[in-house]
Amino acid sequence: MYKYGGNKVRPIKLNPDELSKEDHGSVSTLERRKFLEMGFVTAAAFAGDAFLSAISFIDKIFASTEVPKEGL
Repeated sequence: MYKYGGNKVRPIKLNPDELSKEDHGSVSTLERRKFLEMGFVTAAAFAGDAFLSAISFIDKIFASTEVPKEGL
């Protein structure tokens, strides 16, 4: 398992003793990390979509409503 941070890719150190201490009903640390990563990606996608929608809306507001004259 690798962690991406900055320009370096470094392996994640897993401690098997800590993993064995967890209850069977609890969610493991790795599953929580994966869930958080998916949540951040989803939130970033929605934020990007909202940002692009806002830019498009502002562009429509300030767009020229004049009809261009034909045949100058």
